[in-house]
Amino acid sequence: MKKQVYIIISIVLVILIALLALANTAATDINFLFTTIKIPLILLILVCLLIGAFFMFVLSMSSAMKKNSEIKNLKNEVEQTKRELGQKTEKLERRKKNADTQLGR
Repeated sequence: MKKQVYIIISIVLVILIALLALANTAATDINFLFTTIKIPLILLILVCLLIGAFFMFVLSMSSAMKKNSEIKNLKNEVEQTKRELGQKTEKLERRKKNADTQLGR
């Protein structure tokens, strides 16, 4: 079901982009520092869309990397706590065993 919704949304977006392309075929001037170029408006819109998508991807990757690092640190902390708990449990069992032998049980 989730995949079907994704496909439907993708189709709707493709149709909207096609309509946008048909409505914006006029050429426009872009002024750079030393030169001016003339390109179709839809091309400019798509380039800006791709640049924005790239920056969103980079930002989401850095966020994901931070979360993965935090998860790794927390897992290491859990493992260390488990080892400490195991050591303390063994120490407690040895003390109990020593106390039992001293009491003659």
